[in-house]
Amino acid sequence: MPEDPADAGSARGVRPRRGFTLQAPIVLAESALYIVITTLLVVAAVCALVDTAVNLLRSSSHRDVADLGVFVLERTLLLFMIAELLATLRIIDFGARIVVEPFLLIAMIAVVRRVLVVTAEFESGQGRGRLEDFLLELGGLAGLALALALAVWLMHRTRS
Repeated sequence: MPEDPADAGSARGVRPRRGFTLQAPIVLAESALYIVITTLLVVAAVCALVDTAVNLLRSSSHRDVADLGVFVLERTLLLFMIAELLATLRIIDFGARIVVEPFLLIAMIAVVRRVLVVTAEFESGQGRGRLEDFLLELGGLAGLALALALAVWLMHRTRS
């Protein structure tokens, strides 16, 4: 039994129709959209880098060292998210398939980033929330991180 339906038709003397199909314009539009998205992600990464450098230079004299460290770590995680999105676009564009694992990794990075922000806000007093609210949000984020890690582990396990 032939694997390709086009081969099955040609085996019976039926020739595939040669005419206008929607596939070519759709592929072209999809590639153009990927180029626009890639450009916007690169612009976002450059803006994040420039803003990080400017903020570090402006506030390094009157900001606490721990606060600066959390700020740099948060921005680094944001850049990791952008880099992972770019890698996902490359996989989708070249492989013509959607891969779930990079999105799970982006979500894990986002959760870690949010944990850092929530913790820094609470410690600096900007959170102005109660301890119970802080612990509830931190617990929810920990549960989300655990669920995402479990999903990645299950994906690896089912692949092998």
